[in-house]
Amino acid sequence: MAGRARNWRMADKEQKEVEELQATIAEVSADNWSANSRYRCFFAAQQYYLLNSSGPEEETAPEAKKMLDVLAQCREELYLKIPKDTPASRPIQLMATAVSQK
Repeated sequence: MAGRARNWRMADKEQKEVEELQATIAEVSADNWSANSRYRCFFAAQQYYLLNSSGPEEETAPEAKKMLDVLAQCREELYLKIPKDTPASRPIQLMATAVSQK
């Protein structure tokens, strides 16, 4: 009896995983960069690359403006994830200490 219940739970879990995978595949293959898409930054960047513009004067179409807005939102989201104090922003003290000890 316990074995059957376990099998049912495993089957339910596997079914949920399959549904999540299918949803992810549909989202990726939809090639959309709407606000609720996890891949919108990727698709907007891809479209920007394919636009192959040589300057702002070529980016005046409504689709291009929407794409640039999405890219600006993505940039802001990335900036929010980066801490104010990163290792790269700190002064290097190891070199100065090693040189002064010689």
